[in-house]
Amino acid sequence: RWKGNTGLPNTNKYFKASCTTEVATTIAASSTFYVLLGTFTEDSEVHFDMPSNGEFRLITGDGAFMLNSDLVIEGTANDVIAIRVMKSTDGGSTWPTEVSKIRRQINNVVGSRDVAFFPLSSIVTLAKDDRLRIEVENQTAARNVTMEIDSYFILSEV
Repeated sequence: RWKGNTGLPNTNKYFKASCTTEVATTIAASSTFYVLLGTFTEDSEVHFDMPSNGEFRLITGDGAFMLNSDLVIEGTANDVIAIRVMKSTDGGSTWPTEVSKIRRQINNVVGSRDVAFFPLSSIVTLAKDDRLRIEVENQTAARNVTMEIDSYFILSEV
């Protein structure tokens, strides 16, 4: 276990990725989850990598991790949007395990950008090569949503 080891550098298992490019996620059918699009850029990574955009993989060991995320999603005012984090244990072939889920209504604000705020926080157990990804669902209608720049996803060992 790495916890408490002060003799080696980079022993704190930690990962942070931020949205650096906004990309609309096409919602073809309401009440159906889709992978949340947008370009994630790794701000910090120790013991994690991103094998493909938006997939976060533990590359060493196993353990419990605190998931913290703050996503700002732009969409149509008053639409109800759900965000969930899914886990894969088979290299990304299937995503059977829901780790965290939150639902919000898009705020109807003055101006052209109506948004909702999705703060996620939970503890997840990961083994080497497990992956996480974020999915989105519009529960109101088949209308697209966009993750805004500077939304972020953090994993840190508990």
